[in-house]
Formats: sequence, C-alpha cells, structure tokens
Amino acid sequence: MPVAESGRLGRKNNKGFYLYEEGKKGKPDPEVYKVLGLQPNRSAVPADEIVDRCLLVFVNESVRCLEEGILAHPHDGDVGAVFGLGFPPFWGGPFRYVDHLGAKTIVERLKQLNDKYGARFKPADLLVQHANADSLFFPDEA
Repeated sequence: MPVAESGRLGRKNNKGFYLYEEGKKGKPDPEVYKVLGLQPNRSAVPADEIVDRCLLVFVNESVRCLEEGILAHPHDGDVGAVFGLGFPPFWGGPFRYVDHLGAKTIVERLKQLNDKYGARFKPADLLVQHANADSLFFPDEA
C-alpha cells in the first residue's frame, strides 16, 4: 500500500512515521516498515566502520578534487575542509590526515569498503599512486 493511502497523517491523526500521544512525537512506529515494504536491519555496524564510511569517502573525494585540478594544492583542500566544512582541525584536513595515517592504510580501508559497499569507495587514482610510491602530500613537512 502506498504511504499516501495508508492514512498516516502524522499529528493530525496520531498516526505517521512515529507514534504520537497527545500530539507529541514518540517512538518510531514499527508498522511503517510494512507500509514501505521494508524489513528493518537490526545488525549492529561497528563504530569504526561508521567513521570510515563517513570520513574516508570525504578524504577520497578531496583527493579526487586535487586529481581533477579543482584544487591547486593539498593545502587548499585542507584549509577549505577545516574552515569551510568543519573538518576536525586537530586532524589538519583530509590531506594531512592521509599523510598521518599513510596512503597505503587509507587505500586498503577504501578497498575493503569498496568490496563491501560498492564503487563510491573506489580509491582515487592519485591516492593509489601515493600509496604505491609511499609518498606524502606534504613531503617538506614530514
């Protein structure tokens, strides 16, 4: 049954994605899964994998920006990420993060995620080159 025809109007009739009591939103309604034709996934995802899935896709895309000439220098990407996007300053930015952990480590983690979750985690060519050469984005500051 389509969601629109399920009669789920939210607070109007105390029936929506959440259970409502006296007009206040409560817990999610488990019946919503049936309406949407889905099965809830109850498996726990380890915290470190959640961090990798969020962080490494960003780092990988930052390297792609350098690779494609969108960024002129890794420093530009780090400054933009920290001041413009809220990347954790104690990590220095995505390129310093790669230098800190090592491009080989980042590539290996991305390959594992790629195998498990698909092509959005395919390591950028430039990142693979740095891993193979065991080189840094900031060699003068090592």
